[in-house]
Amino acid sequence: MGYTHYVPERAMRELTHLFDAQWKNGLLPQQIVFEPSFGQYFPGVDFWHASESPDAPVGAKTSGIVQPPVHATAVLHLYLHAPDHAGSSEFLRYAFPRLVAWPDYLHRERDPGRGGLVYVRHPWESRMDDSPMWDSIMLGIELVPEKIPQYQRPDTRLVPTEDRPVSAEYDRFAYLVDLFADRGYDETRIKQDCPFLVQDVLFNTLLCKAERDLAEIAHPRGGPHYV
Repeated sequence: MGYTHYVPERAMRELTHLFDAQWKNGLLPQQIVFEPSFGQYFPGVDFWHASESPDAPVGAKTSGIVQPPVHATAVLHLYLHAPDHAGSSEFLRYAFPRLVAWPDYLHRERDPGRGGLVYVRHPWESRMDDSPMWDSIMLGIELVPEKIPQYQRPDTRLVPTEDRPVSAEYDRFAYLVDLFADRGYDETRIKQDCPFLVQDVLFNTLLCKAERDLAEIAHPRGGPHYV
């Protein structure tokens, strides 16, 4: 949204790079599409095992989790404020079916009670990653050593101890990801025994906002420049 006002081409390129990595079931992955230049970035491709899902994109390597669904809000902002109206209109038409598929996935796969609120299945999906609000849930996950997947954290060499999660937290972060991969990222199987399924207020608020913005994009009053 910031790029829109001084380098809108970069904004469209960033969003396109993410949309092109959308999963077949509509899941828009965490804002990371892995490239060889990522090098030692952690958690990297080998941490996620997203290819265990038949819905994972072909030709793109992603994580297996999501982040708050602000994408329609960002696209509408770009359309309304980008100087190149013709270019932003073309981008809007490209983005629209992808924006529709994204909340469809959330409501279909992550609202089992059909109550209108969707769940996150990992603290990182909330964007309040290391918030103490998750402590009671995370500490309730009882782990035996054989349930902790192998991983190596580069942040232990780069970030002071007081500024990073403790190992017990990260063990649980990694355990959840391993659980997702073990179930092929199938939400039906994940929700049967996943110990972290949270109808997060912020995530759902942003989803509500995004759906209103998506309706604005699709509204006929927008005229020929809208979808």
